[in-house]
Amino acid sequence: MRIKLVAVLLISVAVLLITVPVLADNEQPELLPEEMFEELGLPGELSMPGRIEGAGTYFEIKDSEYLNIILESTEEIKVVLESIPKMISLDVEATTDGINSTELTLRGLEPNKTYYKYEDSYKTGAVFVSSENGNYSWTQDLSQSHHIWFQEEKGTTFIDKDTVLDHDILGSVEITANNITLDCNGHKIIGSGTGYGIYLNNKSGVTIQNCIITNFSYGIYLFGSNNQLTNIIANSNIYGILLQSSSNNKLTNITANSNKYHGISLSYNSNNNQFTSITANSNFYGIFLYSSSNNQLTNIITNSNGLGILFYSGKGNILTNIEANLNSQVGIDIYNYSSNNTLINITANLNGICGIYFYLYSNNNQLLNIEANSNKFGIYLDWSSSNSLTDIMVNSNNYGIYLDWGSKNNQFINIIANLNSQYGIYLDLSSGNIIYLNNFINNTSNIYSYSSTNFWNSPEKINYTYNNAKYTNYLGNYWSDYNGSDVNNDGIGDVSYSFTGGQDNYPLMFPFENYFEVPTNQPPTISNLGQFKSDGILSITEGNTTTESTVVFKTTLSDPDNDKIKLQIELRQMTEPFTEIDDGGILSSDFVDSGNEATITKEDLIDSQYHWRARAVDDKGNTSDWQEFGEIGNVDFVVEVPLSTKAAMLAKELVNSVYLYGGKGWDYNLSQFVAANTIKTGYNFWNQAIESKDFGAGVDCSGLIMWAYDRSFDPLKSRFKNFVKAEGADEQFRKNTELTTESELKPGDVMFFDWGRWHEDTQTWDGIKDGYIDHVAMYVGENGGYDVVNAASPGSGIVARSKDTLKNIVGFVAFKQVVSAVPLAMLTTSHSPVDLIVTDPDGFTITPTTTIPSDEEYLREIPGVLYYSEMEKGADGNPIDQVYSYTTKTGDYTIKVLPDLGASPTSTYTLDFSAGDQSTTLAQNVPISQIPSQGYGITTSATGTLSTFIPVAIDIKPGSYPNSINLGSNGVVPIAIFGSATFDVKQIDPTTIKLADASVKLKGNGQPMAGYSDINGDGFTDVVAQVSTQALQLTSSEVKTNLEGQLTSGVIIKGSDSVRIVP
Repeated sequence: MRIKLVAVLLISVAVLLITVPVLADNEQPELLPEEMFEELGLPGELSMPGRIEGAGTYFEIKDSEYLNIILESTEEIKVVLESIPKMISLDVEATTDGINSTELTLRGLEPNKTYYKYEDSYKTGAVFVSSENGNYSWTQDLSQSHHIWFQEEKGTTFIDKDTVLDHDILGSVEITANNITLDCNGHKIIGSGTGYGIYLNNKSGVTIQNCIITNFSYGIYLFGSNNQLTNIIANSNIYGILLQSSSNNKLTNITANSNKYHGISLSYNSNNNQFTSITANSNFYGIFLYSSSNNQLTNIITNSNGLGILFYSGKGNILTNIEANLNSQVGIDIYNYSSNNTLINITANLNGICGIYFYLYSNNNQLLNIEANSNKFGIYLDWSSSNSLTDIMVNSNNYGIYLDWGSKNNQFINIIANLNSQYGIYLDLSSGNIIYLNNFINNTSNIYSYSSTNFWNSPEKINYTYNNAKYTNYLGNYWSDYNGSDVNNDGIGDVSYSFTGGQDNYPLMFPFENYFEVPTNQPPTISNLGQFKSDGILSITEGNTTTESTVVFKTTLSDPDNDKIKLQIELRQMTEPFTEIDDGGILSSDFVDSGNEATITKEDLIDSQYHWRARAVDDKGNTSDWQEFGEIGNVDFVVEVPLSTKAAMLAKELVNSVYLYGGKGWDYNLSQFVAANTIKTGYNFWNQAIESKDFGAGVDCSGLIMWAYDRSFDPLKSRFKNFVKAEGADEQFRKNTELTTESELKPGDVMFFDWGRWHEDTQTWDGIKDGYIDHVAMYVGENGGYDVVNAASPGSGIVARSKDTLKNIVGFVAFKQVVSAVPLAMLTTSHSPVDLIVTDPDGFTITPTTTIPSDEEYLREIPGVLYYSEMEKGADGNPIDQVYSYTTKTGDYTIKVLPDLGASPTSTYTLDFSAGDQSTTLAQNVPISQIPSQGYGITTSATGTLSTFIPVAIDIKPGSYPNSINLGSNGVVPIAIFGSATFDVKQIDPTTIKLADASVKLKGNGQPMAGYSDINGDGFTDVVAQVSTQALQLTSSEVKTNLEGQLTSGVIIKGSDSVRIVP
């Protein structure tokens, strides 16, 4: 209410008869004195502390929270000058052509202080020290416009290619190339209270996503077009996000809270931008649009700011689904020639002054479906005309709607103004407005009109229905304090509703809702059913196969009543009938407007044949008939996801889980590769490092690969019957993968690394590649900013990483594709509480303690030769020991069996051996007490047949070392064959003994030269045989020779010992 005008009213009635001057459309009204704005509680001229703009040669800032500065120029220039905490910025350009430079002097800096000056880019930095008077002068180019800024600190990271962060960044980031992506991957960019968090100048095609930016002067500064910002948090800066002269950008899922000035700001012709799902709370201005037009803002929350959203000279902007509540001044401010804007579905409640405020030639705006409750002024129009307000609720304010100072030709329809403490609608010097079909209910005063002539009924007759009868007439408004009658019962009062300054000649007897039939709601319709791959673009024709586990369903939905509509589909495997039962098979989309496309995305589909049907459901609950996709009864699509893709999908589920040293995802008790959730919470596994069952969560690096593939292939199959058999990274590199190229990478492929040698004493890798693979990670394809799942280390856990980062680190070896492992050439398996020592035909021996030092995996192997594993549980509850090789070898294997510590002598064990497609059982349920000390022997032939033998311990030339032999000697060479508790040498047929193919020499009586005695003094009888030296089939280069013979039963014995051939 204009207090001074009311004072005039009290002085003289004559004043009321004075005609209010009518101003031309382009005539500027006399602005209210500042004290008047204060008295009404409305914002006056807008200004930001520490900011000035204009043209001239002298510019002074007097209200900065940082430094009050003066800028002087020798030439006339146009500037925007800001001085905000820890930063001074300047946009400068010439005012006239032909002026190419000027001398600028900046005054008011701290004396003798170091500053960093930048022009258009952090790469053009200069350092200077201000004078003792706090001045700095320089020659400024004016051939083009420039952006210049000054900081007290420096430190910038430059991004010139696609980048995924794997750590936080301290200091500014500048994007220096077009058409690249910066994915912060959830990491922070942290400032020191000055500078730009992310700076783009004249860049396009840039995507910035998944970033948290805090403690800068400007969180993000964008000067450019066609860029995208997605999933950004820009909190606790001076300005959250600033777009300057920047158009055609897309901002989605943005949070800009608790910034000192603006959450998000658009200035200087930042046009045609799209803002979706924005939260800008607790700033001075939530969102500020300055001279920026044709922008679209959808799903916006701007609460608890000074002003929620401010348009300043903005045109053609569209705001949809806006929440602007609890702001200390105004929810939405449409200010200073802001015209042709559209506001739909707005909530502006509980703001300190106005819900929505129009000021100064803000004309031809459209407001639809607005709530502006519990403010001082619900909606305030000040010198703003030709606006259309429809479906508005202004309740519990001081003033519901307030028109002031020449606000004319506005249209108000379907307004509900209820329980406002002073006036439902207040008009002051505002004429020519059209106001009808509104409800003014239980306001202290429904209306006040001063020097205003308006139209209080429809401009034309309207067909309406009242008490089930149809009428045609002009319609006014409903006034809860109207006391007139309705003799003809047509719903219109017989006498006018009069008030000071006007009258409603067609007052409604009841609220306007009672004057129109509620049409019978009609069901929606559905058309253009489609099924697509995960990109939503490539269609899947009926009956075809997709190799992805994600399918996108799309349809076009329409509703005769223009109700909101959603899509429902019922998706079943072909073996399942349609039931219409909501058991997980019925999926729903979000609601969309009539005539739009609705989309449902179904992820994690298993391999199967599918069929589906769809229907439309409107927000009134009406449904269309179900419509099947394609021919009824046909298979609509088939999902056959490649094993590699399934493995990649599983691996992604473990991101941010813990690393388990020795963990392979196989549950020792359940005998299966467990689900991802179980990996995260913990499972039982055989801990080979401590030789005991253990419980833990996570997997190690090679365990990630084994688990992801083998669980996807068949979770109930043990490793040697599954897809990935190789247990360690080096083994997987050699035996379970094939080389691929970076350009051919697909999800599920892997990256291998060689860190060098692990040093136990320093607990570090030396970084010198030694040809042994130490680490493996899985490429999973683009997924929210990362493309590799890396079970990094016990300290780092299982993390998301970037392929481009990992491929450039020291130690990277190759990209490879996971393939089914090379078939095992040899497998020795023991069932029960025993360990194994296996020696192959080449003399390589592996034992339970044959380990390779590493902090990433527990490795028992001779790389590429022999491998030792304990992972699965046997029938007796003890681990199954397995020694295996991928290399086919012919010759003799020896196997020794050792009882586990604490094993009972009466416990039994079984020992199996296989090579190729042949297998044999070497021991079956043998008591621990009867383990043969000599072990077991088995020979593999070139044809693949297996034959067993008894390994025997021999000593050539007993008691001497080295075992020197002169092949020219006429003498004999003695060989001792040792007996033991489990081997009786007297069972040997001496005539069958051969050493280096030389038989035992015969005595004169034809008997072999062999005698029995305890040669080594162990209490067991040994046999010593003599062979002719000259009969030995040895060469001068031999260092080892073999003995072979038979027992009297025909069982073969074999042994070997070293020799030294001498002249």
